[in-house]
Amino acid sequence: MSEHIRELQQGDFLFKEGDAADCAYIVESGALEISTHSEGEQVIICTLTDGDIVGEMGIIDNEPRTANALALKPTRLTPVTRNQLTDRIQGADAILKLLIQILLDRYRSGLTRIKGEHTTNKDAMSEEAVREYIYKGIDKIRLEVELKDALTDGQLKVFYQPLLNIEYRKIAGFEALTRWIHPERGFISPGLFITLAEETDLIVPVGLYVFEQACKGMATFETIAREHEYPEPLFMSINVSGRQIADPSFIGEAARIAKETGVPPGQIKLEITESLAVNIEPTQQWIAQAHEVGFKVSLDDFGTGFSSLETLYRLDLDNAKVDQAFIKGLQSDAKNRQLLRDIVTMIRGLGLDVVVEGIETKAQLEFISALDCHYGQGFLFSKSIPEDEVCKLLEDPPDFGG
Repeated sequence: MSEHIRELQQGDFLFKEGDAADCAYIVESGALEISTHSEGEQVIICTLTDGDIVGEMGIIDNEPRTANALALKPTRLTPVTRNQLTDRIQGADAILKLLIQILLDRYRSGLTRIKGEHTTNKDAMSEEAVREYIYKGIDKIRLEVELKDALTDGQLKVFYQPLLNIEYRKIAGFEALTRWIHPERGFISPGLFITLAEETDLIVPVGLYVFEQACKGMATFETIAREHEYPEPLFMSINVSGRQIADPSFIGEAARIAKETGVPPGQIKLEITESLAVNIEPTQQWIAQAHEVGFKVSLDDFGTGFSSLETLYRLDLDNAKVDQAFIKGLQSDAKNRQLLRDIVTMIRGLGLDVVVEGIETKAQLEFISALDCHYGQGFLFSKSIPEDEVCKLLEDPPDFGG
């Protein structure tokens, strides 16, 4: 049973009128009767069941509970903290926030009328209208709670996509990619749960978990590479988010993990996105801290719209990844080919290693080989694969020519 789930038996009160509003709840199963009192008589407002949210009003406006919540049968609930709701509301569009406030006022007014006029649930639509807006985030909040469990239950897996050394046509390293296999939902898109983690403080523990798993994998891969006489030490690229960069303890924790797993920091590349790199001065300071430990720093998805020549010039980067958008039109678009040539020439001219993403054909591989790119990444070499398949790939690599 998840530590984040609350259970009620039939007849238990979740809360009563006048109680402090410490959190809201998502009804996972069961049923709650919401009621109040008017002139000594009980007035039932509504019954809430699976997927409904209860108690949100009190934590939005920081007021005591204005109704009773009674379990009609065994009921399971996921708590929703004040911050989980209010942080999202504060970050919402101004008009949406105004609508929520108006609907909240209407709900409160309707409840007052219920208490004074013996009316039934005809005014409950105000509450329903508020929920219409709040429900947009309910599944996201539930997923946030489940992501916390995933960290402790081993549901998060690290997969690895190989990068090829273009000169030797041998695997040179890997990018660590997180996958979440949910016990009920199945595969959850990284775009969904990584974005969710970045919106909360979960990205910090998730990031360190991935870092540790990737370092453990790296130690295993490097042992195999030495046994098979690979031409150079392998490297591991690990993505770093804005919240991790802002966390003053991240570099120190990463250095500790690298030391404990026996991975030389110089074989780890911390990948930052273009959107983070535009904040030049704080990023410069962070890169300096990473280099002091021995880590290398890579700029991911170069050319997608955020970065500029100033970004490459002023940041002490070790390599840059050219976004896969520039490789897709090579065969049919002469301008695309020339643009890729210019980008690679510029990056190499600044003394950085060049990685080209999205390579899917041998023709694309030969084109970037002629440009003297250092590394390639894409489905031509391999999709992202689990650790055991990486070991097999290192022991018996495909022939990529050369």
